[in-house]
Amino acid sequence: MSKPCRISYGAGFYACSTCKASDYPGDRPFACAEPDFSLPPSPSSNHKTDLKRTDRMAKKAATATVSTPMVKADPPPVMKRDDRRIIAAKLDDVYSTDAYVEPWTDAAVAKDLGVPRAWVSEVREAFFGPEGGNPLVVKIREGMEASEVRGAKLRSELSHHFEQGRMLRNALLDHQAKMDELRALHNQFLREVKR
Repeated sequence: MSKPCRISYGAGFYACSTCKASDYPGDRPFACAEPDFSLPPSPSSNHKTDLKRTDRMAKKAATATVSTPMVKADPPPVMKRDDRRIIAAKLDDVYSTDAYVEPWTDAAVAKDLGVPRAWVSEVREAFFGPEGGNPLVVKIREGMEASEVRGAKLRSELSHHFEQGRMLRNALLDHQAKMDELRALHNQFLREVKR
């Protein structure tokens, strides 16, 4: 015989500490026998009523459409005059005539100052000009692009050689099969001559 239910009521739901069930929609149903309502919300509650209530709530939850309230996002921060001055001072240190000094970029300046990158881009465009290319970043990017092209060419050549190798292997296997046939005929001829 199973243990009796120890049903408690809290936060608007019944829960059993014995079978670990509750009438929360989608949770496991009550499985205990001989219910013991230690904290019923009303004196007329019983286990069967709770099971019916659980079924009703589960059906209601399954058919109900869930509506999530729309949460408005906080507006993006607005750049103040002091922010512009700080960004402009930093850019004055790290931006040369037409490009950033190594290793600076818009992203690096934004990270260093703890401000959005869009602010740095806006101030740079207004007072210093186009982002230009950090020579190191440009060199790395060009090297990566050349490496990608070379890798694609090598992959193509390798694929071509694999295909040629497969064709040669198949041709060799066909040749070997013909040689085996000829060897078998040769052996048969030698046996007949020796008779």
